[in-house]
Amino acid sequence: MKKGITPVVATILLLIIVIAIVGYSFGFFQRILTTSGTTAESGTSDLTGRIRQSVAIDSMSGTNLYVRNTGSTALSTSSIAIYVNGLSDGCTWASDTINPNEVKLCTLAQACASGSVLKITTAGISTQMTC
Repeated sequence: MKKGITPVVATILLLIIVIAIVGYSFGFFQRILTTSGTTAESGTSDLTGRIRQSVAIDSMSGTNLYVRNTGSTALSTSSIAIYVNGLSDGCTWASDTINPNEVKLCTLAQACASGSVLKITTAGISTQMTC
């Protein structure tokens, strides 16, 4: 008689192999889902923060620029950058913060020449207009 692996032992070995593969696969896919969820959550909170810090140009006259906070949180004027034709321009603000839906005066270092592009950026949104 030939001796071989009995069907019971073969079945037990196959079950052990299948359980090991399923366990490894479960752990692998769980790590992938956790990483994907963390990345999506981080991106969403970053985008939400940017949207809450947005501004709009209300009007402009000479060196007076009126900026409205269109976001949902108070915005520090030090986080607002102003550019004329792509070059940074100095600005003196009437106060240090702009509350939501509030308009504040920014006095530019020099008047925006006709046809120049005035751009305002924050951490969230940028907006521009032609002088």
